[in-house]
Amino acid sequence: MPDGGVARSGIPTQKHRAGMHPTKRSILDAAVGLFGKKGYAATGVQAIVDEAGITKGAFYHHFTGKEDLLKDIHDDFIDYYIDLLDSIQASARSPREVFTRYLEVFFLTLDEFRAEMTIFYQERRFLSGATFADVRRKRDLLERNLVAVIEDGIAVGQFRPLASPELMLFGMVGLSVHIATWYRPNEVPLEALGQMVREVLLHGLLAEPLNASTRGSA
Repeated sequence: MPDGGVARSGIPTQKHRAGMHPTKRSILDAAVGLFGKKGYAATGVQAIVDEAGITKGAFYHHFTGKEDLLKDIHDDFIDYYIDLLDSIQASARSPREVFTRYLEVFFLTLDEFRAEMTIFYQERRFLSGATFADVRRKRDLLERNLVAVIEDGIAVGQFRPLASPELMLFGMVGLSVHIATWYRPNEVPLEALGQMVREVLLHGLLAEPLNASTRGSA
């Protein structure tokens, strides 16, 4: 990741966008590191406070507790991808372009959010019903918007007819999230991984299959 929090796509990442208080950012970063090493249940607020170099008063100024913190770890990446899709849709000329660009940036920013994604999916069982409902609302919003892109692509003939665009998307999301839990930067370059998976996913969607002349721009 280049300095300044800008992904190789040129789109600023959620972590470094203006608006988040630096103390809150420090708490989130400390929690991500500790949850990744020790797990959510084994990490207390005091350990997070010590790691962040702040007081408990400062912690509770920004968070009501660990559960609130875990929800914000989720929001750190889901808000970025919601905003990303909105920004792409504002300038893209077709559903195919929207989906292609979204997948491209998703994989370019995978390493930026890999720790947050892994922690959330491993520890989400600790979220209570009310908190998980807040998380679910944001996830539903992103999924609805992505399903709408697929449906638009089907309507204009760019994507093949599908019995269930929702199930197609859920399969794509499941694959992408699973990759986030095992990917390591030294194993394969993100660009190569992203292109490989993007071609697989697009092959399942496109009315006309990818070929050598279209892969580079897909």
